Amino acid sequence: MSGFLDFGNSELSANNLGGQGPELTDPEYIEYTNLLELLPEEIVLRITNTTEYPPAMIESTNGPKGVDFNGLSGQFGIINVLSDTSVKLKFEFINTTDESPYTLEGLYFSWFDLDQGPTGNRQEKVILDNTFDFYFVSNTTTVIITDEGDDRTGFCSSVPGTAQDNPMDPLDLTPEQEDKAVTAFYTNVHTFCAEIMIGGPPNIHGRNLIYGGMSSIVSSPPPPSPPPSPPPAPFAPSSGLSPPPPGAVIKSDPHFQGLDGKPFDFNGVAGNVYVLLFHAHDGLELIARFATAYTSGMGYVNGAVLPYKAKGTWLASIGLRVTGAYSEEYLIVAPSSLGAAGEIHTRHGYVLHHGGHNEEPGLITYTIAEHGSIDVVEFASESLEGQAHIVPPPEAWEASDDSGRLTHINVEILRLSIADADH
Repeated sequence: MSGFLDFGNSELSANNLGGQGPELTDPEYIEYTNLLELLPEEIVLRITNTTEYPPAMIESTNGPKGVDFNGLSGQFGIINVLSDTSVKLKFEFINTTDESPYTLEGLYFSWFDLDQGPTGNRQEKVILDNTFDFYFVSNTTTVIITDEGDDRTGFCSSVPGTAQDNPMDPLDLTPEQEDKAVTAFYTNVHTFCAEIMIGGPPNIHGRNLIYGGMSSIVSSPPPPSPPPSPPPAPFAPSSGLSPPPPGAVIKSDPHFQGLDGKPFDFNGVAGNVYVLLFHAHDGLELIARFATAYTSGMGYVNGAVLPYKAKGTWLASIGLRVTGAYSEEYLIVAPSSLGAAGEIHTRHGYVLHHGGHNEEPGLITYTIAEHGSIDVVEFASESLEGQAHIVPPPEAWEASDDSGRLTHINVEILRLSIADADH
């Protein structure tokens, strides 16, 4: 389940942070229900203080207490904090049927209206533990971003503000409001922490911090997102880097299983070509091209939230070259077109067989079959037999327009017969 929080339609099931009120008979936390339309009703967001919580004593002469502002304000959550103090908070998604944590695959959580008093006093600052995947600010942000140490990041106001410039809709911020906001994105999260700090000088007043889910500043891909891998290029014989140990089975991340049956991993660099097998005496070379791998989860590209994310590398294409007395042949299996004449388009990829000589029988033979959702290319030469599995992305990814980048190759070596081996 992904998290697009909607505080505007949520309800308060408790509003007594730190036992300070305003609902003094409630449990000592703030708790929101109905934050997500698709969530079961027993899932809540609970905010507790892990340090002493100091709300403002009054907001104005004979006015309400600071805690009277806590809870909800239009389409936002809100917490009041006394000037020249701070409070550490824990945000938890909880299943109230058994009080167990509830994990969201992806969560956008935003802090809005980070501003300060007219003379630069009473700055507002939010410090987040670095459990987020990345954060968003506007291109002209007025938020000062700092490394707070202890694996925490600070977001501090730098411009004054008034109640008149407060946002009304988190998804329709003015440029000025976007400049005073920050949105963090978390994956596989059930708990995150934040510290709210209000600058001095000390007095009985305080400031309100407002927060919510998605915001309109989320409009461009975050810097940490890896670039998509370029399309497979024709293999250049002997252009690989230092080879990993030869493997008999190569799957996904990729995971290898050697001819001795022992598993091992080799984390290739996306975009690089590696030699998996090379036996000059037998005229045999098997090459693989690595690319960025993807797995189910929450990803973000060009303003779109996707049901998959980058993780590690996998095989994007393989090439087998066999050299005989008079000629050489090669067989390439790839998820995207190589742009070469004679390539065969399978359901999920492409196969190119090239070379040969009239005076020499075929050095490489191959067949193409369909096994469920996977295209299987069986190949054989005098010294080698194996299979290349063209594995498409899961249907749940709904990635038909980008299937080539999200398709990978698994390889299985069934027989290797060389000068010093017969398996």
